[in-house]
Amino acid sequence: GSFQVRVAAVTDSIVEGNETYTLGAGIGAQAAVTGTGTIVDTTAALTVASVSAASGNEGTNLTHTVSLSGTSTSATTVNLSLTNGSATIGTDTGTVQVSTDGGTTWNNATLGAGNSFSVNVPANTGSFQVRVAATTDTIVEGNETYTLGAGVGAQAAVTGTGTIVDT
Repeated sequence: GSFQVRVAAVTDSIVEGNETYTLGAGIGAQAAVTGTGTIVDTTAALTVASVSAASGNEGTNLTHTVSLSGTSTSATTVNLSLTNGSATIGTDTGTVQVSTDGGTTWNNATLGAGNSFSVNVPANTGSFQVRVAATTDTIVEGNETYTLGAGVGAQAAVTGTGTIVDT
């Protein structure tokens, strides 16, 4: 004869890929006969949910928080870019740094073509910070802005504005 075993799968919001389990059955001293079940992960892939605005005086750092739509059991690559507004990237801004641990550790980002860079967000992390240094100059120019855009894969960039306050 035969019988069926039902295993309830729990719905969660974690991107974790498909998961497998093994069920074994035997009678007495008989070696267990096993079968494998697969739980299909139906959680949508992570996306960037928001990029915060930031404001600071010349000579300070502007810190943006980039929030993801959830967490994943594996690392997620987020693609970012800085875009000129009235501020010129590389002239009105200096070093760009990233923290994936709540601001305890900062690592320099290397800007590529189009002032783009990427961040490898560790597993089980739902947000990270981007810190943009605002350079000090002697020009009276009013406040200046730039845009920080972020996305995962082919996602359209989610943006936040940085405002450098003229001092």
